[in-house]
Amino acid sequence: MITSKSPYGETWLRAYRELCRLYGISIVGVSNVGWITDGPWKGRKVIGCSLAVGPMGEVLAKGALWFRCGNINRRESSSATT
Repeated sequence: MITSKSPYGETWLRAYRELCRLYGISIVGVSNVGWITDGPWKGRKVIGCSLAVGPMGEVLAKGALWFRCGNINRRESSSATT
């Protein structure tokens, strides 16, 4: 289910698990955390929703901000940190 707290629903998790089980591999997808300070995406917040899945499809780790992935472009304070 896609919600404001989980905009991807289980999309990444399902895809990673299927590939890991099918090929017996681990997959790690990483994402930055914080505000983009320059370039065409300046002012946008990077989501920080990293995910690691093992060869049996088990979740090895989820980024600390996984639960906050829905607020990617809304400043929560005037600082540039999360």
